[in-house]
Amino acid sequence: MIHTVNPTTKKRALAVLGPRDEAKAVFRRAILRAAADVFVEQGFHAARIQDIAERARIGVGTVYNHFEQKEDVLQALLEEHTAALAERFTAHAAGLDFATDLERRLSRMLAYKDEHRAFFVLVMEYGLMGPSTGAAAMVLKGRKVRTDGLKKVGVALFADAQKRGELRADFDAEHLLRILGGIIRAFAADTIAEGATFASRTAEIVDVFLGGAQARKKKKT
Repeated sequence: MIHTVNPTTKKRALAVLGPRDEAKAVFRRAILRAAADVFVEQGFHAARIQDIAERARIGVGTVYNHFEQKEDVLQALLEEHTAALAERFTAHAAGLDFATDLERRLSRMLAYKDEHRAFFVLVMEYGLMGPSTGAAAMVLKGRKVRTDGLKKVGVALFADAQKRGELRADFDAEHLLRILGGIIRAFAADTIAEGATFASRTAEIVDVFLGGAQARKKKKT
């Protein structure tokens, strides 16, 4: 399953499209929905464009009208999911301290991953999010997945926290974001092995990120 667009937003978007563009958008979403299921069930390397077309109940030629290769389909899927994660991470409530705000943002983002768990397990298997890996390079064949939206939100959040003195300022905000990403991926790997939900580890992720792994001394009474 892929990111579900807000019905109101989707209706407004389609309203400004002509009939031909609207039909293209409908076919594109059908292809992406089908591809997500096929990639999960068969694995990316075994999946074929024909399998995606069959699952979407459309002709193979229609798929090729939108995507030249299955790698292009995967790239589009990754970018849609990344945009959805950025949307979940962006929403916030005013007046919260940084730790509470971060935990709520992460909880929403990780809940989204739980909604699309099978796909994100596949993403982790191929190392498709985070630092580039050999496996990811082989799968994407030089394609760059746009993650600017999520990165922009995270860097802005951390930079603001640094200005308020809630995060240490001797690290670049982008570097802190990479550290948080590494912690999330580490917890996600354990979560998959344990069969737990991603969102259930939110508090631990925030605790390790903000407090580190060093044991804390008990206060003397």
